[in-house]
Amino acid sequence: MCMKRPYVAKSGFTIVEIIIVIIVIAVLSAITIVSYSQITTDAQNEGVKNDLQTVAGAIKKYKASAGGNPASLTAVDAKTTSGATFTYRRDYSTATFCLMGTLKSKTFYVEGDDRSVREGQCPIINIANNPSGESSSSGLSGYSSGVVSAPNVGSANAVSGTDVFQAVTNSTTNGQGGILVVTTKVAPSTRYTCSMSFKAGDTASVGQSVVFSGRGALPNGGYGGEGWGSQTVTLSAAWQRLNSSFTTPSSIGTLYVQFRLPTAASGITIQADALICTEGSTVYNYGDGSKSGWEWLGSTNLSASKGRPL
Repeated sequence: MCMKRPYVAKSGFTIVEIIIVIIVIAVLSAITIVSYSQITTDAQNEGVKNDLQTVAGAIKKYKASAGGNPASLTAVDAKTTSGATFTYRRDYSTATFCLMGTLKSKTFYVEGDDRSVREGQCPIINIANNPSGESSSSGLSGYSSGVVSAPNVGSANAVSGTDVFQAVTNSTTNGQGGILVVTTKVAPSTRYTCSMSFKAGDTASVGQSVVFSGRGALPNGGYGGEGWGSQTVTLSAAWQRLNSSFTTPSSIGTLYVQFRLPTAASGITIQADALICTEGSTVYNYGDGSKSGWEWLGSTNLSASKGRPL
């Protein structure tokens, strides 16, 4: 007699079980990749921070030997290993510096002798000691006997605050204007960039040309030259911004900016406001100690100021 073998069901994974296993493996793999990536990023960031402290230490050593911060990083001996791009800013007027390290879009900085590393961009220093004429015409004098003042024109008519610098011409033989002290703490043979806004003070002054430039005095107070980085604007009823970059001479005691008519014309009113001067060639938006995130480094409205680029 022929007997049939009993049917025995074969065990195995169902499609649902296989899908669940695949999902679990994928999730675990993703977690592992993310964790590894974060560990790698953290290690890279620590490398940048260590390099910043190393270079800052070398700058401090240079300062102790030379009596001042170096003009550039090429003057210091410091080895780095992180592969970051380093940006150095020196400010001669305040005897400070800021060093930034950037790697894969992440930036850290260390400032001056405080070697604490922070995330973000270096602050900048506006070295102008009276940047917008608020409550004072301190440091302002006439160019070729132009009549100068710092009137209150109201916030609606000023670039910053309520006051502006103003020069009124009264000569038919000389191009007149104003001269403004920037700082008496200026580095020789160094690049500076100054920006300032200009407008016509009345309708009769619209259409007149104004030349904006740097100027200097020697350490003994004597004339040190002018016309550095000259830029020209045609006055209108609206504020217009001019940027002037120049390198100071090898001997300088005081840095000024000047704004004047290129030719004689009587009865012209030039208004100027919001001066920012920084070491280097970068053009920055105006900032002073009254702006959010900025601070005055001395007396309010009458000193250099520091803050993040605006």
